[in-house]
Amino acid sequence: MTVNQLRRMVLMIFAMTAMASAHGQQGQWAAADNPTAKFVIDAERQWAEAACTHNTIAQKILADDFQGTSPEGQHYTKSEEVSDAADTSKSAQDCRLIEAKARFFGDSLAMVYGRETSARKAKHGTEQSRCLIWTDTWFKRNDNWQIIAAQDSRLRSSGFIIFNASAELRRMARTRLPVNAPKGAISRRASIATLGQAISNADIRTAR
Repeated sequence: MTVNQLRRMVLMIFAMTAMASAHGQQGQWAAADNPTAKFVIDAERQWAEAACTHNTIAQKILADDFQGTSPEGQHYTKSEEVSDAADTSKSAQDCRLIEAKARFFGDSLAMVYGRETSARKAKHGTEQSRCLIWTDTWFKRNDNWQIIAAQDSRLRSSGFIIFNASAELRRMARTRLPVNAPKGAISRRASIATLGQAISNADIRTAR
């Protein structure tokens, strides 16, 4: 067994132990004024901005035994993330935390679900938008909250466009005519976009 395999096994056992200790306690979404939730969400914001600012927040909030999974399916450690954040040759632009919600399981375990965006240079030199949807596991040890695991997924460009168009779709929905349109209206078949899928051939009636 390699050192990395042993490390992952130890982390898995540790996480299972933490889950067992929280067993029987129903998860609770954090209130807006919860000080711990404010702390972890602000830390997540700084981590989301690290690709642009090259701050050192990862050194503080990632546990020494942290294990992350990148959007490409690769595992990475705390030291690798700290080194990557410090690499100014990989600078991104417009790094933003779009959303983060904390859910607590007992007094020492929390899951934070979030979404962030940034713009990065593609291989051909143009800027490309990037949207990550992630889940981070926070654990309290020695009165210190840190992330022990992270799972990132990338929303592909088509889905990213659909996601950001949702507000416009909602606006259009509010101006849609009822199915029983007035005389003289025409009926056309169209696709209604949703996150990650399309509902084809939806019936939309519009007036001339």
